[in-house]
Amino acid sequence: MFDGDAGWHIRTGELILQSGSVPQHDPFSFSRPGQTWFAWEWLADVVFAHFYVRGGLQAVAAFTVVALCASRRAVVCWLLRRGVGLWIALGVTLGAISASTIHYLARPHLFSLLLFPLALWILDEDRRCRSRWVWVLAPLSALWANLHGGFAAWLATLAILPLVSAAERNWPAVRRYASLTAACAVATLANPYGWRLHAHIAAYLRSSWIMDNVQEFQSPRIRDENMLVFAALLLAGVALSSRGYGAPPMVEGALVLIWPWRQCAQCAMYLCMPSWRRP
Repeated sequence: MFDGDAGWHIRTGELILQSGSVPQHDPFSFSRPGQTWFAWEWLADVVFAHFYVRGGLQAVAAFTVVALCASRRAVVCWLLRRGVGLWIALGVTLGAISASTIHYLARPHLFSLLLFPLALWILDEDRRCRSRWVWVLAPLSALWANLHGGFAAWLATLAILPLVSAAERNWPAVRRYASLTAACAVATLANPYGWRLHAHIAAYLRSSWIMDNVQEFQSPRIRDENMLVFAALLLAGVALSSRGYGAPPMVEGALVLIWPWRQCAQCAMYLCMPSWRRP
């Protein structure tokens, strides 16, 4: 529990539990008291506060461990479902664990680490064999919008599907996944701030100051072991993106190439650089 942000997430949750409402104005700021504030992770804050009230920081840490283990278990089960074999599934998952340890903190993004593989698993199952279960993603998106801002990345991922399906000239898939994307996007409006949350996130991501100074939004520095593993996984994903397993490979390839294109270039340059020139 060395992360300072865990404290104000817990405190925000306590305020919500005490008042019975989600804050609309900043209750913490000294220099700008009363500033309009979006507690876009309010439900996650309530979860953390609940565990803190019941068992202190130990309970919060225990919940964090359980959530992280559940997210990694989802990855292993999904890979096994795809038929990759136990040893490959374990190797890939252990690599993902090593690469993502920088984010193993008691913060709301834990829920995105869990929900993203689950949502992609459901989507993958539907692409291989259509099922009504895929529409569970709409209420899941609504829940996600109240837990963590990572739902925006999920909607962007969904939006890639009809575009790739159109490139494949698979018009039934275009209609299906365009409808699914629209349903999930509308579902995310079920939050205390409505559409203003989406506008706030868009403005947040357009802030040059945040992009330049907040570490989470910057390209990784390939120095430590976990970042080297991240680079290896990323480049391996790009190398294998042209190969499919069961379903056509264009969707997987598009996701691998579109999302981390900047990091791919940086990782390739670093790994090809002589060791004495590496920063």
